[in-house]
Amino acid sequence: GTVVLLLVVVQAAASPPVQPPVMGSALLDRSVVISRVAFGSCYVPQFERSEIWHTILASNPDIFLFLGDNVYQSEEHGESGLKELREAYTALAGDQPFAALRERVHVATIWDDHDYGLNDAGAEFAPKYESEALFEHVWAVPDDDLRRSRDGVYHRIEVGQRDRTVQFLLLDTRFFRT
Repeated sequence: GTVVLLLVVVQAAASPPVQPPVMGSALLDRSVVISRVAFGSCYVPQFERSEIWHTILASNPDIFLFLGDNVYQSEEHGESGLKELREAYTALAGDQPFAALRERVHVATIWDDHDYGLNDAGAEFAPKYESEALFEHVWAVPDDDLRRSRDGVYHRIEVGQRDRTVQFLLLDTRFFRT
């Protein structure tokens, strides 16, 4: 007799990456004259104490500029899916003192290399479009915002009245860097 061996390989479909929570913040009244600006960067939750958010909130800022390296990944592989970056954003979203700040103060964000996806990465970073979409999701960038219709996350915020206007230019030093 003849023996027939049938091998069936079942490959599970890869599940889509889990989206971190959206970290919206208080709306910015663009007619208000800005008198107090807080800013920070390089927040490493495993090394920093989240009480810093209480200190910032106690200073009663009109706006908080989060200027990059807003999260650090446990490991940086820079692979499609951005698993470690998603985990870092999820951890920041769960930080209750940061949530309290976002509830009362408008948080304007830009990225640097560690929240872009890879240490010292620039235009060559393969999943940069995926990283941009993740940034826009996490930081609740509105659908009608220019960042949603062009490359990079740079943007301008103008606040105030007539001769008392403040303009913030948040520069993207990663997406186009060569």
